[in-house]
Amino acid sequence: MRYLIAAFATLALLAGPASAQQLVSGLRVESCTNQVVTGIAATSRVTCSSVANAMLTNSSITLNAGSSTGLTAPGAMSLGSTYTVGATSDQPRFAGLGLGGAATGANQLAIFGGTSGRIVLAVPAAAGTNTLTFPAGTTDFSATGGTSQFVKQASAGSALTVARPACADLSDSASGCSTASPTVKGVAAIGWVAGVDVNKTIVFTASSSMTITAALGTVDTGVGATATIQPYKTASGTACSGGTALTTGTFNANGTALTNQTLTLAGSGAPSMSSGDRICLSTAHGSAFSAGVGIGGITFEYTVP
Repeated sequence: MRYLIAAFATLALLAGPASAQQLVSGLRVESCTNQVVTGIAATSRVTCSSVANAMLTNSSITLNAGSSTGLTAPGAMSLGSTYTVGATSDQPRFAGLGLGGAATGANQLAIFGGTSGRIVLAVPAAAGTNTLTFPAGTTDFSATGGTSQFVKQASAGSALTVARPACADLSDSASGCSTASPTVKGVAAIGWVAGVDVNKTIVFTASSSMTITAALGTVDTGVGATATIQPYKTASGTACSGGTALTTGTFNANGTALTNQTLTLAGSGAPSMSSGDRICLSTAHGSAFSAGVGIGGITFEYTVP
């Protein structure tokens, strides 16, 4: 009879303590909220407890790592305990990855901007086996660049910077680079023929600053009488002979035929020309040139600037 009463009490308690007390008098029931009956003592006291893992047929679940995902998993886990999926040493594998937004496709890393846009890093289908390693550095490439600006790495492993190359950055700087402005060389030549007076003849007018570096002339046929020429550097608005003598001596237009004559340049800044200055020829023997048979010419070399 005692066992029968216990059975009735157990059934009643499964429905709630109040029902058990109504069905079986004399039993003292503990609070069994969200618990199950675990026993009835000889004193007619019903005891309850929470469901322990040992009371279950299956008291654990198993979480295994997926195939080739690179994430660690705890495996079998007991109910009620805390476990961690993944570790800082994991090397996860994904078909595609998006940071700050959805992935854009397989084999792509999409990094989204804080306000708009994205940058997608992708590799070709046949990527080979390669490694790209960036150096340490904090260059903000969104704030750099401009005309003739290049990405520069000053030494092995140093940070990437953006700058305009200097002469020293070029492998052949010794043969083709200079920090100074380039020097342009040029020549200006003037000639005469028989019966022509060369007095006041203008060789050229400078369009920019320049320096006369040499003066060289040749007689093909002598004039037949005394005939000399003085080159002058003359400013705008000034007569040819009122300028500065460009050479210390004169050219002999009645000199030895087919023989070069080198004129010595004058000092005190005479070879330095400003924009608008001109080189002209002056002679006191105009009548000799007009009546003579002389043929010849003079060449002036210069540099700019």
